[in-house]
Amino acid sequence: MISRKFYFLFLIILTVKSENNTFGNVMKKIVSEYSNSTSTENNYAPWFFEQIINILNCGPLSTLKNSRIHYIVKWEEAKIHLKQKCNRYFEASVENTADIICSNGKWMYEDKKCKLITCPIFHKPARSFMINVAYSYNSVIRFSCLSGCFLRGSNSIRCQENKQWSSLPPICEIVKCLPPNPPKHGNVNNTNEVKVNETIHFSCLKPYSLKGESVLTCLSDGSWNFPAPVCTLNCFVPEIAGRVVTISEGTILKPRTLINEGGKVIYSCKRSFIPIAFGVVQCLSSKWYPDIQCRNACKMRNEMG
Repeated sequence: MISRKFYFLFLIILTVKSENNTFGNVMKKIVSEYSNSTSTENNYAPWFFEQIINILNCGPLSTLKNSRIHYIVKWEEAKIHLKQKCNRYFEASVENTADIICSNGKWMYEDKKCKLITCPIFHKPARSFMINVAYSYNSVIRFSCLSGCFLRGSNSIRCQENKQWSSLPPICEIVKCLPPNPPKHGNVNNTNEVKVNETIHFSCLKPYSLKGESVLTCLSDGSWNFPAPVCTLNCFVPEIAGRVVTISEGTILKPRTLINEGGKVIYSCKRSFIPIAFGVVQCLSSKWYPDIQCRNACKMRNEMG
């Protein structure tokens, strides 16, 4: 009997000092109630010890899944009612209003189903991929877009303690290229936004010629595969018996080669023929000045007397 009393005393001291123990919380409440009573309440002392013996007889509670004892609701003769609460980051899947009861040396309760906090389920954004899809607390969902689309917004969102996502799901927008302005003295066949891999075509008004690519393709990053062309007044290298070369580099030019506005070339004539103005001509307003001509040397000498 003495050893049992010491055992109870040891448990009382141990549980009252404990901060995170169900015993400790319950015992502190009982002791607090007893301390607030007056010495004239002769029947209170037996009740106090009855409650101590009752809670000790019930023994430790089995580990509550993701929850804890929140407070004492009430007590009756040989019966103590406790309230269960879900731990932080958890919530009750179904509201459990039943108390946890210590009665006649036994615990009576139905373990509340506490599950991780969840954030609202949402539809997958159009034209996107979702990675690591989960909706519980601290879950992170990552997003990427289909080819030909770009991500507008955050590429990841996290489920927070307030049961809300850290930001709205992003949007995958279709990549579009803005058409360049029509070239001066020219046209473009489409002035609207163009999707990836679609093309636009350029042309020039006569007598202008297109310098650059006539067909441009929209790339996946929203840019064009070539710079926009321009319309310039060019001259074509004519087909003559002699040679036509660039003045600066001496490069031999093939017939129908385009020479930019203002460009100069020098040409030669076949044997017995002489070029006008020493064979130097300039491209002005899509024409050669002076005209490219090869005159018969004999006739020129006769004309000169």
